[in-house]
Amino acid sequence: MKMGCGWRAWVRMACVAAWALMSCSSQAESAGFTPDRRPVRAIPCFNGSSANQYGLQPDWANPDVEIAVAWLEERLLAGVEEGYTRFVLTLPAGRDFNAEYFSSSHWWPQAPERREALGRFFRAWFDAHPETTLGVYTGFDLDPTPEDVEFSGHRVPQAEDAADVAALIDLHLHWFTECGFSEVFFDATSRFVRRNEVTLLVDEFSALGVRVGGEAMPRLSFYPNRLSESDIETMAWVALVPYFELWDPEGAWIADPGRHELFVALTPESIANEELVQDILSRGFIPWVHGSGGDIGLRARELWFAHRPDQIEFGE
Repeated sequence: MKMGCGWRAWVRMACVAAWALMSCSSQAESAGFTPDRRPVRAIPCFNGSSANQYGLQPDWANPDVEIAVAWLEERLLAGVEEGYTRFVLTLPAGRDFNAEYFSSSHWWPQAPERREALGRFFRAWFDAHPETTLGVYTGFDLDPTPEDVEFSGHRVPQAEDAADVAALIDLHLHWFTECGFSEVFFDATSRFVRRNEVTLLVDEFSALGVRVGGEAMPRLSFYPNRLSESDIETMAWVALVPYFELWDPEGAWIADPGRHELFVALTPESIANEELVQDILSRGFIPWVHGSGGDIGLRARELWFAHRPDQIEFGE
């Protein structure tokens, strides 16, 4: 495994220390939920590529697991050098394009030898970089369609009690948590019915030391331009910039650093709308950097530091 050294390592450690200080200074426990204010550097394992069946990034989809691991390590190390300590793998098994929603199974669809190699890599990664955390962004289809069952290889009943939640953990996320992953974000869970289901997972996952997040922003049914305070004080949420443009055109949403862990997902396209991104970050939302290439990671960090959102006064 490659190891950082020399001046780059010192720069990285300085960035990590600065971001950690910014994060910790604002964390306050609210109703059992402690916001983690570190920005996320997403690793786009899924990028919609037409080069393979499940839309995976071609190097990540390579049957030669050494090539896949090298691609992942390169992305992680690049993020560390930019000062990030929090990484989330996006749909590492890809998606079935015939299914309405993303699958919630991203470990078992991969070949056994690939799982073994990834397990070794993840454990070695944490040994070398204990300051970092890894998470996974996955689907939340707990009652899959027949196409999704074929894709995931497992069927999990609708989440109605702790036993159903345990089934999801054991079948779909067990090996990620065994390898040291500490958070999971579920796609398309902001709608009222789905967010009632995802909140069932919070306590069960917390007992395993795993944080739960959802997508996009949970809104009140009768006031769709207002956020559901009870939901944003329970877990983390992330939404793309166009979601803010659609549902918060007046820029009224505020993320209180002491109570909320709300992300704005920045892509190479959306970060170009710098005025809007600056406005969103100035209201306490945290960068979730999605995509690679160019200097998107560095630019997001610059915008984050420029606004120092954790210093915003909230009338306390």
